[in-house]
Amino acid sequence: MARDVPRGEFEPVSSSIALRGAVFGLPIPVLVAGSVVFGVPAYADPCLNAGGSYPTVICTTPDPNNYPNGITYPDANTGLDLFIDGLTVDRDFGENANAIDVYGSGTGPLRVTIGDDVTIRSAGSIADGVQVHATGTGSGIGIRSGADIFVEIPDGGLNPGVGTSGLFGWISNTSSSQSIYLVQEKNSLIDVNGFEGVGLYGLHQGLGSITIESSGTVETDGERGYGLNGWITNAASEADVTLTLHETGRIKTEGAEGVGVYSLSFGLGSATANVRGHIETTGRFGDGIISYIDNPDNEQTARIEISETATVIVNGERAAGAFGLHTGAGRVEVDNAGAILATGLRGNGIYALGEKTAEAFVENSGSVRAIGNHGIGIVAKSEGASATVTIGEEALVEGGWQAAIPLPVPRRRRAWP
Repeated sequence: MARDVPRGEFEPVSSSIALRGAVFGLPIPVLVAGSVVFGVPAYADPCLNAGGSYPTVICTTPDPNNYPNGITYPDANTGLDLFIDGLTVDRDFGENANAIDVYGSGTGPLRVTIGDDVTIRSAGSIADGVQVHATGTGSGIGIRSGADIFVEIPDGGLNPGVGTSGLFGWISNTSSSQSIYLVQEKNSLIDVNGFEGVGLYGLHQGLGSITIESSGTVETDGERGYGLNGWITNAASEADVTLTLHETGRIKTEGAEGVGVYSLSFGLGSATANVRGHIETTGRFGDGIISYIDNPDNEQTARIEISETATVIVNGERAAGAFGLHTGAGRVEVDNAGAILATGLRGNGIYALGEKTAEAFVENSGSVRAIGNHGIGIVAKSEGASATVTIGEEALVEGGWQAAIPLPVPRRRRAWP
């Protein structure tokens, strides 16, 4: 189904299945396609059901045709625990042709666990590798994947402001206080090619939180490609968006306006991006990390934390290694202990901007270099409060060289995922 989600013109954009061995010794009935067990239609055939407080479905039998219709559970209204291991899922090309697709309108949790010996392919307009969508008030979402996922977005079927993802968790009920939790395990790959392709995407239109963690590799190739993206759209939500790229995590984006890690809230909670791994972006306005709060009543923190194990490289005109933005009355905080390099024209290593009465704070104990023409190492600015930059004793800050160039183009605000 198409995602009818409004987009603003400046919107920012570890192991195999543990349950398998414990369950396989049981006398488990085979689900036949189209039948119903514990209220869950078995659209993925053959899979096995192990019962439990919520339906537990295990998919481990390879299909000679590699599941061309995908593995889908469109009526998981009492909840679902779906385990996939040892398979290749190669979904036929098509619009909304998600390779793994789970939908529930009830109260039970929707959880998908995918082993490290799984390969998933999808291709088409809005054809996610894995999509889990909850429309009820009581269904939280959890996706944990060790799979290699490949997503191809066609040039002719663009859906501006919608996007197509490797892993996508979506709660669309505006009254839901349930959470979204997405995990990519180490040694796995998510590769998304095309316009507005996203590696891991959590979208919450309700009142709950979003947590996304990656220890693997994410690559996007196309304009507005994002590695990790979490977005709370509900202005009344007090929940937080927290994104973490772990030490083994690697993100690479190719294309204008791409972002490595993007934490975004239109609500009243915090937006946090923790980076401990490696990010590289190439393209105009291609930022490494964004933490953005866009709500005039928000008093929380838009925070970016870059650890000593992290490297962030941005190659493009007016690209920032780390960009924190707040339009309310809270704080922007950027804490860098790693290495940031901006190579392009008018690039910024760190840019912290507090609009209205939001404060801006930058602390650097690592290395920040903006070596392109008119590059600036660190900028901290507040329109109505204090702005502070603290540099450690052994830290490095380097700006770029100066040459005669045209007048600057105003920095573009972003808020789409």
